[in-house]
Amino acid sequence: MGENIEDWHPGEDYAASYGPWLGKGGGARFCFCHDVDYLYWFLGKPATVQAVGGKVTPLKGDAENMVKALWKYPGGAIASRHIDYWQRPHRCTFQLLGTEGSLFWDNEAKTLTCCPHAKGKDAQTWNIPEGFDHNDTFIAEVSNFINAIEKGSPPAIPLNDGIDVPNLCLQMREQCILSP
Repeated sequence: MGENIEDWHPGEDYAASYGPWLGKGGGARFCFCHDVDYLYWFLGKPATVQAVGGKVTPLKGDAENMVKALWKYPGGAIASRHIDYWQRPHRCTFQLLGTEGSLFWDNEAKTLTCCPHAKGKDAQTWNIPEGFDHNDTFIAEVSNFINAIEKGSPPAIPLNDGIDVPNLCLQMREQCILSP
Protein backbone atom coordinates (compact mmCIF):
# COMPACT_ATOMS: atom_id res chain seq x y z
CA MET A 1 0.00 0.00 0.00
CA GLY A 2 1.40 3.31 -0.98
CA GLU A 3 0.26 6.72 -2.03
CA ASN A 4 1.71 10.16 -1.82
CA ILE A 5 0.17 12.07 1.07
CA GLU A 6 0.44 15.29 -0.96
CA ASP A 7 -2.26 13.86 -3.29
CA TRP A 8 -4.83 13.00 -0.62
CA HIS A 9 -6.84 16.22 -0.69
CA PRO A 10 -6.05 18.36 -3.74
CA GLY A 11 -5.99 22.04 -2.87
CA GLU A 12 -5.15 21.37 0.81
CA ASP A 13 -1.75 21.49 2.48
CA TYR A 14 -1.07 17.93 3.65
CA ALA A 15 1.12 19.29 6.45
CA ALA A 16 -1.97 20.88 8.05
CA SER A 17 -3.68 17.46 8.31
CA TYR A 18 -3.21 14.81 10.99
CA GLY A 19 -1.41 12.36 8.66
CA PRO A 20 2.22 13.45 8.98
CA TRP A 21 2.16 14.23 12.71
CA LEU A 22 2.52 11.81 15.63
CA GLY A 23 0.77 14.16 18.07
CA LYS A 24 -2.32 14.25 15.86
CA GLY A 25 -2.51 10.44 15.56
CA GLY A 26 -0.83 10.27 12.17
CA GLY A 27 1.75 8.01 10.67
CA ALA A 28 1.52 5.54 7.83
CA ARG A 29 0.96 2.54 10.10
CA PHE A 30 -2.29 4.01 11.48
CA CYS A 31 -3.51 5.72 8.32
CA PHE A 32 -3.25 2.43 6.44
CA CYS A 33 -4.48 0.22 9.30
CA HIS A 34 -7.14 -1.36 7.06
CA ASP A 35 -4.34 -3.40 5.51
CA VAL A 36 -3.66 -4.78 8.98
CA ASP A 37 -7.37 -5.63 9.15
CA TYR A 38 -7.02 -7.76 5.99
CA LEU A 39 -4.12 -9.74 7.41
CA TYR A 40 -5.89 -10.17 10.74
CA TRP A 41 -9.06 -11.32 8.97
CA PHE A 42 -7.22 -13.92 6.86
CA LEU A 43 -4.57 -15.15 9.32
CA GLY A 44 -5.51 -14.02 12.83
CA LYS A 45 -3.19 -12.49 15.38
CA PRO A 46 0.53 -12.96 14.71
CA ALA A 47 2.84 -14.39 17.34
CA THR A 48 5.63 -11.93 16.48
CA VAL A 49 5.84 -8.61 14.68
CA GLN A 50 9.02 -7.13 13.23
CA ALA A 51 9.19 -3.80 11.44
CA VAL A 52 11.64 -1.32 10.04
CA GLY A 53 10.95 2.16 8.78
CA GLY A 54 10.45 5.66 9.96
CA LYS A 55 10.51 9.15 8.53
CA VAL A 56 12.58 8.30 5.48
CA THR A 57 11.22 10.72 2.85
CA PRO A 58 11.54 14.52 2.68
CA LEU A 59 7.85 14.99 3.55
CA LYS A 60 6.97 17.42 6.35
CA GLY A 61 6.00 15.96 9.71
CA ASP A 62 7.46 13.80 12.45
CA ALA A 63 5.51 10.56 11.92
CA GLU A 64 6.84 7.55 10.04
CA ASN A 65 6.10 7.71 6.32
CA MET A 66 7.44 4.33 5.27
CA VAL A 67 7.27 0.96 7.04
CA LYS A 68 8.10 -2.63 6.11
CA ALA A 69 6.68 -5.22 8.49
CA LEU A 70 7.04 -8.99 8.82
CA TRP A 71 4.62 -11.06 10.90
CA LYS A 72 5.05 -14.68 12.01
CA TYR A 73 2.00 -16.73 12.97
CA PRO A 74 1.73 -19.62 15.44
CA GLY A 75 0.89 -22.10 12.66
CA GLY A 76 4.00 -21.17 10.67
CA ALA A 77 2.50 -18.69 8.19
CA ILE A 78 4.34 -15.44 7.54
CA ALA A 79 3.05 -12.14 6.18
CA SER A 80 4.82 -9.04 4.96
CA ARG A 81 3.43 -5.56 4.62
CA HIS A 82 4.68 -2.41 2.94
CA ILE A 83 3.11 0.99 3.55
CA ASP A 84 4.26 4.45 2.52
CA TYR A 85 3.20 8.08 2.09
CA TRP A 86 5.55 8.65 -0.85
CA GLN A 87 4.58 6.41 -3.77
CA ARG A 88 3.19 7.68 -7.07
CA PRO A 89 1.01 6.50 -8.59
CA HIS A 90 -1.21 5.24 -5.79
CA ARG A 91 -0.89 1.45 -5.41
CA CYS A 92 -2.90 -0.90 -3.23
CA THR A 93 -2.54 -4.64 -3.69
CA PHE A 94 -2.86 -7.71 -1.51
CA GLN A 95 -1.53 -11.18 -2.19
CA LEU A 96 -2.26 -14.30 -0.17
CA LEU A 97 -0.15 -17.35 -1.01
CA GLY A 98 -1.71 -20.51 0.40
CA THR A 99 -1.12 -24.23 0.15
CA GLU A 100 -3.85 -24.74 -2.48
CA GLY A 101 -3.39 -21.52 -4.45
CA SER A 102 -2.94 -17.77 -4.40
CA LEU A 103 -5.29 -14.82 -4.22
CA PHE A 104 -4.30 -11.45 -5.66
CA TRP A 105 -6.34 -8.29 -5.07
CA ASP A 106 -5.62 -5.18 -7.14
CA ASN A 107 -7.53 -2.21 -5.78
CA GLU A 108 -6.86 0.01 -8.81
CA ALA A 109 -8.00 -2.65 -11.30
CA LYS A 110 -10.84 -3.65 -8.91
CA THR A 111 -10.07 -7.32 -9.47
CA LEU A 112 -9.54 -10.46 -7.40
CA THR A 113 -7.61 -13.28 -9.07
CA CYS A 114 -7.43 -16.84 -7.76
CA CYS A 115 -4.55 -18.95 -9.09
CA PRO A 116 -4.73 -22.65 -8.11
CA HIS A 117 -1.37 -24.37 -7.56
CA ALA A 118 -2.59 -27.62 -9.12
CA LYS A 119 -1.31 -28.25 -12.65
CA GLY A 120 -3.91 -27.82 -15.34
CA LYS A 121 -6.12 -25.52 -13.27
CA ASP A 122 -6.68 -22.06 -14.74
CA ALA A 123 -6.67 -18.80 -12.85
CA GLN A 124 -10.00 -17.06 -12.37
CA THR A 125 -10.49 -13.31 -12.09
CA TRP A 126 -13.51 -11.50 -10.68
CA ASN A 127 -14.32 -7.80 -10.98
CA ILE A 128 -16.06 -5.66 -8.38
CA PRO A 129 -19.72 -5.44 -9.39
CA GLU A 130 -20.70 -2.35 -11.34
CA GLY A 131 -22.16 0.33 -9.10
CA PHE A 132 -20.23 -0.84 -6.01
CA ASP A 133 -19.54 2.08 -3.67
CA HIS A 134 -16.64 1.53 -1.27
CA ASN A 135 -18.28 3.89 1.24
CA ASP A 136 -21.17 1.42 1.57
CA THR A 137 -18.85 -0.99 3.40
CA PHE A 138 -18.25 1.59 6.15
CA ILE A 139 -21.96 2.37 6.40
CA ALA A 140 -22.77 -1.35 6.67
CA GLU A 141 -20.18 -1.81 9.42
CA VAL A 142 -21.54 1.09 11.48
CA SER A 143 -25.13 -0.12 10.92
CA ASN A 144 -24.16 -3.60 12.09
CA PHE A 145 -22.55 -2.18 15.22
CA ILE A 146 -25.57 0.01 16.07
CA ASN A 147 -27.91 -2.93 15.43
CA ALA A 148 -25.81 -5.15 17.73
CA ILE A 149 -26.04 -2.57 20.52
CA GLU A 150 -29.79 -2.13 20.09
CA LYS A 151 -30.51 -5.87 19.99
CA GLY A 152 -27.80 -7.01 22.41
CA SER A 153 -26.33 -9.35 19.78
CA PRO A 154 -22.64 -9.75 18.96
CA PRO A 155 -21.31 -7.42 16.24
CA ALA A 156 -19.80 -8.83 13.04
CA ILE A 157 -16.39 -7.64 14.22
CA PRO A 158 -15.60 -8.76 17.79
CA LEU A 159 -14.27 -6.14 20.20
CA ASN A 160 -10.98 -8.01 20.69
CA ASP A 161 -10.30 -7.78 16.95
CA GLY A 162 -10.89 -4.05 17.14
CA ILE A 163 -8.36 -3.84 19.99
CA ASP A 164 -5.76 -6.17 18.45
CA VAL A 165 -5.42 -4.27 15.16
CA PRO A 166 -4.35 -0.90 16.65
CA ASN A 167 -2.07 -2.79 19.05
CA LEU A 168 -0.36 -4.45 16.07
CA CYS A 169 0.09 -0.98 14.54
CA LEU A 170 1.66 0.20 17.80
CA GLN A 171 4.03 -2.79 17.79
CA MET A 172 5.16 -1.78 14.30
CA ARG A 173 5.64 1.82 15.47
CA GLU A 174 7.77 0.77 18.44
CA GLN A 175 10.28 -0.84 16.08
CA CYS A 176 10.54 2.09 13.64
CA ILE A 177 13.26 4.71 13.92
CA LEU A 178 11.54 8.08 13.58
CA SER A 179 14.53 10.39 13.25
CA PRO A 180 14.76 12.29 9.94
